[in-house]
Amino acid sequence: MQEAGPFLDVARQRHPPLDALLLALGAHFRPVDQWHARERLDDFSRHLFGLDALHAEGQVGCVLHALRNEIGLQPADCHDPDHLMLDRVLDSRRGHPLLLTVVAVELARRAGVRATVCSSPAHWYAAFGEQDVVLVEVGATACSGVPPALVQRHCAHEVGYRVLSRLCHAYNARARGREAALAAALLRAIGPYPDP
Repeated sequence: MQEAGPFLDVARQRHPPLDALLLALGAHFRPVDQWHARERLDDFSRHLFGLDALHAEGQVGCVLHALRNEIGLQPADCHDPDHLMLDRVLDSRRGHPLLLTVVAVELARRAGVRATVCSSPAHWYAAFGEQDVVLVEVGATACSGVPPALVQRHCAHEVGYRVLSRLCHAYNARARGREAALAAALLRAIGPYPDP
């Protein structure tokens, strides 16, 4: 396993791209073909050609359709470390709801649309639009009417922290102490952020 340097190099950027941050994170635990993962994201984003010409509700509909029907992303076991690794989620098309949300946000970014990762106490959302924000729960159905006071936007650093926190629990549950210790060390290096 690698030392914390490569991940922290990306994490020290003021606004690191989500894909770069999470691929660098995964590379601390095992080899990651970052070029292949980015190529998969680029390929998946082709389903969203013209997304930037739509209003937020139309963007959400197109992203959901692409993810579920054309790409086939599905929610998976939240306690499996592989479902928290961006490259493996892209290959298996199964992942933790947080990682599915990251994929949605990254595909939107490649299609020229700004989307952000958000959460409520129990759910993860991709948020589209600046003023009239439309939320979509990628791992479930399109959502509306979630009280704005309960929804929090997350920067890439916070997303990385939450992925690491879940990895730490997942590795501990499988008695994989070395990986759990590495996840904990990375958490200490970039945190703390309060978990929702």
